[in-house]
Amino acid sequence: MSNDAGAEVIVENIEWASWAAIKSAFIPANEVLSHAPGLRWLYKEREIHLDDTHLDILDRAFLPPIRNQGDDASQRIETLLEDAIGGRVTVEAEEFFVKNGSREIEFTLLAEGLRKLGLLWLLILQHDPIGESYRSLYDRVIERSANGVR
Repeated sequence: MSNDAGAEVIVENIEWASWAAIKSAFIPANEVLSHAPGLRWLYKEREIHLDDTHLDILDRAFLPPIRNQGDDASQRIETLLEDAIGGRVTVEAEEFFVKNGSREIEFTLLAEGLRKLGLLWLLILQHDPIGESYRSLYDRVIERSANGVR
């Protein structure tokens, strides 16, 4: 957007406190999972220039999946992502792989777009972003739109 756009957007009647309940993560533009082996240790032990968001997303990616795998919507998204990347993402000794049956491919051999989809798949498994807080906010926005409330 530009400061000279000439259009004004007005958002009214939104409960901003509802947004705070949504679990979120900043995904850096640079793909980082392929650089994961040893990167967190290196950053902790040595003076290197690295954006903290890269380490934050790595920390999240290494978390194990949540016990309750979410609702049908989350599972449909997981299945779509698995189909797109060609399998499930696994981790062995801080190295990420895509596993499909007996076939296992290192993340470094995948296209960058597939690695980003793999990260998204991991985050959905671990944090259930299609959870109740998001759904209730989404339902309120849709209801207000249907009633002509902006």
